Formats: sequence, structure tokens, C-alpha cells
Amino acid sequence: MIAGLFEIFLCLLVLFGIYKLVLEQTALHRVKRFYLLFALIFSLTTPWLNLEISSDKIMIPTGEMISETLYEVVANEQAVTPEVISPSEFTEAKPKMSINYAAWAIGGLYLVIAFVLLIRFGRNIRRLFTKAKNNTRIPFKSAEVVLLQQPTIPHNFLKFIFMYNEDYKKEALRKQLLAHELGHALQRHSLDILLVELLQVLFWFNPMYYFYAKAIRLNHEYLADAMVLGKFNDIATYQRLLLKFTNRNHSNEMNLACLSNYSLTKKRFKMMTQQTTKMAALVRAAILLPLLAVTTLCFSLKIKAEAIGNNASELISTIENSIFQENKPELHPLGDYKYLRTTSTYGMRKDPLTKEDKMHKGVDFSAKTGVPVIATASGTVEKVESLKGGYGNYIQIKHDDQYQTLYAQLSEMDVQVGDKVEKGQLIGKVGNTGHSTGPHLHYEVIKNGEKVDPKDYYKATSDTPTRPAILILEQKSRDPKNVAVYAVKEEHYDVNLGAGFEYEKVIYDDNKAIFIRKNEKPIIKDMANLSVEQTLALKSLTLPPLPYFEKSQPTQEIVKNWSDPTIYGIWIDDKKVDNSVMSNYKASDFSHYFKSFLYPNAKKGKIYSYQLNLTTNEKYEKDKIRAAQQKAEWEKTTKASLAKLDF
Repeated sequence: MIAGLFEIFLCLLVLFGIYKLVLEQTALHRVKRFYLLFALIFSLTTPWLNLEISSDKIMIPTGEMISETLYEVVANEQAVTPEVISPSEFTEAKPKMSINYAAWAIGGLYLVIAFVLLIRFGRNIRRLFTKAKNNTRIPFKSAEVVLLQQPTIPHNFLKFIFMYNEDYKKEALRKQLLAHELGHALQRHSLDILLVELLQVLFWFNPMYYFYAKAIRLNHEYLADAMVLGKFNDIATYQRLLLKFTNRNHSNEMNLACLSNYSLTKKRFKMMTQQTTKMAALVRAAILLPLLAVTTLCFSLKIKAEAIGNNASELISTIENSIFQENKPELHPLGDYKYLRTTSTYGMRKDPLTKEDKMHKGVDFSAKTGVPVIATASGTVEKVESLKGGYGNYIQIKHDDQYQTLYAQLSEMDVQVGDKVEKGQLIGKVGNTGHSTGPHLHYEVIKNGEKVDPKDYYKATSDTPTRPAILILEQKSRDPKNVAVYAVKEEHYDVNLGAGFEYEKVIYDDNKAIFIRKNEKPIIKDMANLSVEQTLALKSLTLPPLPYFEKSQPTQEIVKNWSDPTIYGIWIDDKKVDNSVMSNYKASDFSHYFKSFLYPNAKKGKIYSYQLNLTTNEKYEKDKIRAAQQKAEWEKTTKASLAKLDF
């Protein structure tokens, strides 16, 4: 936000400098009006302009030479084998949020001043309309003359020309004064003033709008003067007339009107004798157009280097983040969850429920219900909603003016709208809500309002199981062995149920289904020959829930070291506790522990360097029972479906 506001200020400053240098002293008043309005509008668009070009290839050193990982898991004091690594290891418990009083104070000050200015802006408009309504009005060409009883400077607002009644009675004054104010009305100068006044209300802290307002008003007077002199061609008489009104006072609402005053009169007198030849105009245009083109490109162009070398893309990301202060998503939303598996990628796919070809604007990760979901970058929670279909329970986080992330199909949501979250913080848990065929996390990355491929914003961990020849897509695979042996389509469904069921494995596509038993000949059926009930039973089959993690208990010696609050922050069963409570616990009270190091980005506002997540025996057993219940439910529904497929 601050970067965008500064960019607007800088753009206004540069364009105003060009105006002062090239246009201000010329008689090209219509060009100047267009230029000033263009500068106001264009500057507001600069934070969102993003024209990308690729530069020539450049050599860049490796990422390790400049940056280090911002999120890293530190090993336990005791060695932990991969078999006992659990999903809760990657849970960053929600820290106690600190309130940024300075930000609230600045925001409150802005709103108060903007509100006061907006009230004054609206009041002045109302007063002008009231003045027009309560006084005598006389039609004059396409405008209306409003005769006032108090001496005032002649001024215009929209179609109304406000004039002192006694001045109107003097024919010598009336003709030239009305010609001047009619010039304002016909060219709709009031609209320009309303625009710049409104911008001054919204961006009252930006001094450039005050300079633009002054320049626009002065140019309006030049335009109206040109109309008068073009009709009467008597500069001396007109100048004497203007001098008569320089000492008259004007009210606040007249700031919204087009009027004359002493500060502008000297400049107007000088401009009345100024002429710009065609040749001079061409020279100015030759200077102005290149300057304007270069300025426009400078404020809209983003150079994207095509780098060479190891980890070049990672390094560019690091450099961009450092320069532009982007809060770019970097972590995997499931942390280093051991059993991580991508079940549906970004792109076109067949919807798992409707079987229609649809664009999938995110990535799905298979995981058991209750697996922790973390924020992939720091930011502010802007949506926490529950839908019957679609995303189900989902959270959306705004990281900066460029990036947002979305986490859907959740079973639990542990944050609220407006919460400030840090990178790696627990925000919810995997579930099976909304438009879903089984427990999984649907994850989206939104850049500049468009959903992009999330795979470019996280790294697979070394523990992530990989199968090079097979790409799993919602239980859909590209297993060349199945294609060769059973002649199924390149993309097909492959549901491995395991031992203890009627069939250990079921493979099918749109044309055929293969039911495989151990040491028996596969049963092959045409999909067209299956009943509606059998087809639904076949498509309801899902992969088994992932196994519950094993215990990882600390030693008593390690537990004693956790009492120091300057070193460790303690979370017990996902709740932050004071370190002093550790004196009430023994090592045998915990079934699992996980320690993570806090890098500077995550350590803001904290005195400790390590975060400990501890799972008590009671919670461990409850979670284990819940996992067993989920597995039993899956087995029950799977057997019921297979019973309808007993050939």
C-alpha cells in the first residue's frame, strides 16, 4: 500500500515537472487542460500497471550465495527416524497476536481527516445548490444567471453563473463578465474542479494534488479569458474590469466554483498577450511526446530477467522480494507432511463429481482429516467462510497488494477475519467439506487478482513420495504399466485398496473397469454394461486414509531445558502456555514433540528462538481413536460399495 501511494506521488511529481518545463508558459490552454487531467488519472493507475518484458540473459550467482531458507525444521535433540515423523511436527500453533497500535493510529488519523474534508466538500456543494435555489435566476443561453444580494466575485458552478445583482444591472460590466463565466460553463470546468477536490479529500496527505488544483484553476481562467478576448478584442478594458473585483471576499463553497482572484490576475494579464505560433507548438509537441512516452513506460514497465545458473529462478524471486517488499507465498501449505501427495494439479481436468471438463485453478493435496494447514506467507485473513458446496470451509489470506492465497475443504478454521498471521502459522486443518470426494486440501495462489499455478510458489520436500512414471490426479493416474497391460486410456483411475477387500485394486476409465484380486485373473467389465448403481459404487471408491503417526517421546533431561522462556516458546496440544508449567510435567506425559527454529521473519515480537509443539498422551490417544474411527468408516463404506461390484 505504501509503495503504491509513493508511486502515485512520484508519478504526479514527474508529470507536473514536465508540465512546468514544456507547457505552462504556452497559450496551448486546451492541451494543458487535457494533460493535467491525464496526469491525475494516469497516476492513479500506476500501482496496477504491469507490462512485462524479458531482458537479455544475465549471469547470476547461485541462490545459496545470497539467501537462506526462511523456514527450516531443526532436528530434535534425539534422532528421529522418518518412520516416527508425524503431521503434528509441522504445526505452528497460533501465536498470541500483538496489536500494531501505530498502524491503527495512523489509519484512524487518516479516516478522521478524510471524513472531515468529505463533510466540508459535501456541505460546500449543498450550499451552492441552495444559493441557486433561493435567489433569482435568469436564463442566459445554455446557462442560468443567479442574482445575489451581497457583493461577490462572479463565479460559475455547473450551469449556474453567480453574480452580484448590482453588477448585472450595469450593461458595460454585464456583457464581458457573463462572457467569461459562460466560457467556464460551456467547457464544464466545474467537473475538473470537482475531480481534483475529491482527490484532495481522499489523498489529503499528498501535496501534489494541491499544486494540480492550482494549475487547473489558473488554466480554466486562461480558457475563459481567451473566449472573452476572442469576442470583444479589447484587452485594456477587460483588464481594468478584472481589477475591480480583485479585493472582493469569497466564501468557502466558492472553492468549488470557477472564479477570479488577485493571486491569479497578474498571471492572467501576462497570458493575455502571450501567443504560441504553430512552429512553437510543434517544437513543444516534439519535446513533450517523447518525455510523456518515456515516463509512461517507466511507471508501467516491469523488467523480468531471464537468468542462467543454478537456482537462478529462486534467486530472482529473492531479489524481487527484497527490492519490492513482496510477501510472496513460499511454504507448502501442509509443511513437510510425510505422506504428502498431489492428487490434482492446476489446469484442465475432469471434475471428480460431474465428470465434466473444467478448469481447476488450484492444487489438491491428499491428506487425512485433521492434518495441520499453515499460512504459506505472512498476511491478514480477509475471508473465513463455510459453503455447502464449492470450497466448503475455506480461508483466504491477503499477503500484500499482489498476493493472496486460499485454503479450502477444511475441517477446522482456527483464525478469524482481520487476524494477522505469520508465515508457517497454523490456520486450520484438512477436511472433506464442500465439493469433495475425500479428505484433501485445495490450495490456490492469486497474483494481481488472477489465479496462477501454485506449484511455482512452494517446494516439494525431500520426504515427499515420488513416482516418476505416474502422475496421480484425483486417484487418476498415468501409469504406463496399466496402459500396456489393460489397454486403458493414458489418463485413468487407479484405486489401490490393499489387502482384506474383495478386490485389492480397481482400475477404470470411461470405457472399461478392471477388478484385480491377488493371484487371480483380473475381471474386466465394459462400463456400458454396468448398472447405474454399480457405476455409482465404482466411482465412490476412494484411497484409504493415511496411517496415524507413531510416538516420539522426549527424555526427562530435554524437558528440563524447556523452562527458559528466552529460548523456547511452548505450545501444548495446540495451545500457547507459560514455560513455568513445564515443572508440572514429566517426559512420560508426552507422546510426541517437535522443535522448530524461528528465523527473523517469524520472530518479530517474540523473545524466544525455538518453538516447541507438544502432544500429551491424552490428546494423542484421542486423535489416534479418531483416526481409527475414520479408517473403520472408510472400510465400511468401501466394503458396501464393493458388495455391489461382486461379479
